[in-house]
Amino acid sequence: MPHHPSLHHLHHFHSSYSSSTTANLNSSSNPGAMYAFQPQPYPQAQSTPRAAGWLVLGGVGCVGLGCLVLGVVVPVVFVVAMLYLPIRMSGSYQQAVDAVTSNTDVVAAMGAPVEVSWWVPTMGQIRCSGSGCSASYDIYIHGSRKGGHINVWSSSHGWNGISEGTWELRADVHVDNGPTIDIR
Repeated sequence: MPHHPSLHHLHHFHSSYSSSTTANLNSSSNPGAMYAFQPQPYPQAQSTPRAAGWLVLGGVGCVGLGCLVLGVVVPVVFVVAMLYLPIRMSGSYQQAVDAVTSNTDVVAAMGAPVEVSWWVPTMGQIRCSGSGCSASYDIYIHGSRKGGHINVWSSSHGWNGISEGTWELRADVHVDNGPTIDIR
């Protein structure tokens, strides 16, 4: 019979298995010596918490993002709203926008329709004291062909702490690379 390498390994394994089993059967210190083969227990898997798992990091990320939003973004939005909303909510602002968007000279210079550029903040101030208010601010606008801004100076009479009173408008529209149009 020809010699095959895998048979040689099998013979070697069988002879080493037989001698270790015989030693186990003859050993009086081994309590399981009456069995010819004793399977060895597999090592138990260690269960450790996953400290760097995506769920744990995701939770920390959400908490960190929440703190960022509450601590930075919300106060910034609040400050911006308090600076710009009073002007945009005033009767002076609405009067100026209505006067400019319906002015035929402005529409001819900028192109229809003329609208407020809402993404650009309205810069300026409104002050109220005694029986009246005064306003000075810029509103950025755009038409289909050109952009520009409105310089508004207006005053009101009849302010009582609740109502702004009646506004008197004075404004100029500055068309980009174009004319300045007086609005009254």
